[in-house]
Amino acid sequence: MESSPGSSTKNRITFISQFDSKRLYVVLINLILIFATISTYYFTNKLFLKEGDLALSDFFSPVTIRYLNKIKTEELKKKAESKIPISYIIDPMVLDTVMQDLDNFRFLLISNRNNKLKSDIEKKNEVSRLLSLSPDQGKISTFFLTTDEKTLTLLFTISKKVLTTLLQRGVREIDITEYNVLSKSIEEKIKLEDSRDQILQVVSVLIRKKIRFNMSIDEETTLRSKIEAREKIVPIIEDIIQNQRIIQKGQKITPDDLEKLKALGLLSSTQDWFQWLKAGFYSMLLLLLMLYFLWITNKSVYIKKFEYFVLLNFLLFLSVLSVRILSPISQYLVPVLMVTTLLVIFFDVTLAYFVSSFTVLILFSAFGFDMSLTIAYVLTILTSIFLLSNFRKYSDFIKNGFTSTFIFLVFTFSITSLSYESFLHSDKLLLLGFIMINGIGSNLLALGLIVILEYVWNFVTPLRLFELSDPNAPLLRKLFETAPGTYQHSVMLANISSHAGEAIGLDPLLIRVGSYYHDIGKTISAFNFTENSSGGNLLDTMNPNEAADMIKKHITDGLLLAEKFNLPQIIQTFIQQHHGTSRISFLFDSAKKACPDLTDDTPFRYIGPKPSSKEVSIVMLADSIEAATRSLETRTIDHITTTVHKVITFKLRDNQLSESDLTFQELEKITQSFIFSVDSLYHSRVSYTMQESIQPDSR
Repeated sequence: MESSPGSSTKNRITFISQFDSKRLYVVLINLILIFATISTYYFTNKLFLKEGDLALSDFFSPVTIRYLNKIKTEELKKKAESKIPISYIIDPMVLDTVMQDLDNFRFLLISNRNNKLKSDIEKKNEVSRLLSLSPDQGKISTFFLTTDEKTLTLLFTISKKVLTTLLQRGVREIDITEYNVLSKSIEEKIKLEDSRDQILQVVSVLIRKKIRFNMSIDEETTLRSKIEAREKIVPIIEDIIQNQRIIQKGQKITPDDLEKLKALGLLSSTQDWFQWLKAGFYSMLLLLLMLYFLWITNKSVYIKKFEYFVLLNFLLFLSVLSVRILSPISQYLVPVLMVTTLLVIFFDVTLAYFVSSFTVLILFSAFGFDMSLTIAYVLTILTSIFLLSNFRKYSDFIKNGFTSTFIFLVFTFSITSLSYESFLHSDKLLLLGFIMINGIGSNLLALGLIVILEYVWNFVTPLRLFELSDPNAPLLRKLFETAPGTYQHSVMLANISSHAGEAIGLDPLLIRVGSYYHDIGKTISAFNFTENSSGGNLLDTMNPNEAADMIKKHITDGLLLAEKFNLPQIIQTFIQQHHGTSRISFLFDSAKKACPDLTDDTPFRYIGPKPSSKEVSIVMLADSIEAATRSLETRTIDHITTTVHKVITFKLRDNQLSESDLTFQELEKITQSFIFSVDSLYHSRVSYTMQESIQPDSR
């Protein structure tokens, strides 16, 4: 059926509808567990320290990280900023004002000099007032009043020249308040004009009284220059190596120590809420991505099978837990290959690709792993999944485990050697040991969990199915030796049913193995069944009721053998349900001939239950079809098609598929597959004479 928006919406609705309260509880519990695990990483060993405290114990870094040392970077920026000179703006109007003020003073001075009405004392006091001179500077006022015209002109000429030079260069406010700095420059300039001490003294006083600052700070330019100087500073990036001592017992806590603890996320602060938010974000992201991948890969079958849905959630939590426990010891010890292997074995390659790679990316980000090491892990995962997708027995699994270890070793050393972080790890032999322990340990742990899940919780894996499908497996060997006809029937049934299952997207290996073992109970009394006898069997001598009981007994006998040989529960369902509650029609017909009034067919029906899965339903249909077509005298395509349709119609009318979730669309695909497979198996060949068969090919 081609995809369409309508079908996509239908698939989404079907996917969501499978989440009953039981499955939602699983997701919720897993969310809480993952959140708690990640939170312990963020809040374990939180230190309540401040600058100046004494360290009560040594503290070592749990991870290797690179961080921006903000304190040292800020110190360099402040140092660069302090070297930037203050920019000033010169006000040209101040020079004009000063010159005008100087001319006004000269005018008033000359007026006083020429005033005949004032006494010398009054003139002296007036000049002192105009210049704001102290009483001990009376000689200056007297000189201004008594000197000759030529000297007076010289005083003002020198003053104007020096003031013009100073103001054109610029005078700051601090230069005036701290006049000692400026006076030396003024004296030097006066001496260049006239070296007499009296002239120097008078002009210095006049300039000091009349000078004004004309330079103001250009705050915008200064700020811009300081910002540019700060931006030119390269941030100081420092590395903290895993197990490096951050704080020594007894030492005072410095700002740099606090900066390192902040970078490691181990310093308690007012931003602890952000750590909770991060833990919640990563937890939600992991679970939502897992469910999203189930949907986009159309693997809702793992939601329907509750035990597999629980297992998938458990493996996700196991990933988080392993990273949490082992990353503080070494980031090279995280057993991601263990979880990846379990995903491939218990689920499928496509789902493993998505879940494993994205889980690693998210978790390694949450726990602060190096990017180069993260890439090495992801590449190892993808390569290992490719290897694990091709296996047939446990020895292949173990071989692939060692191969994955070698691949992890190559990727880790080749990729991390190209990064800066590689220089932080000087002990390469220690890293080699960690990688070997990780690779081999991951595979051994995965193998142990596989065995536990298979034999304790009845999970079935492709490894187990391949093992059971081996013709030399004990029960199959027993079937071949004691009931060869049933064995041949089972092999043919496996071919027919597995092809039909594959047509609707089911696991053909599971259906094949279920077909091999469905009639294993017939090994107990093989000659009671026609396929193992030559023309007749012991049932021919029994009454119909006894014969029916004997035939039905192969179900219970099969379950007993399955328990004895520890067959997986899912294979036992094929044994128990492959007949459903069907009626043994030929015996019921025989009984009716002896007793025409017989209407109750219960003694002649299998005890069931009816097939509860698509896989068992296919085997039940194929079982009846194989028997019916085997008895046909002519096996043309028309006869085969008619027989297949009759058998399926009869099973539907008998409600044998009522417990199965097969759709009519799937049933149509199964029907066409049955017709094709049976026709291929019974297809007649062209007859050749001996002479013709040994003739060389004339083409």
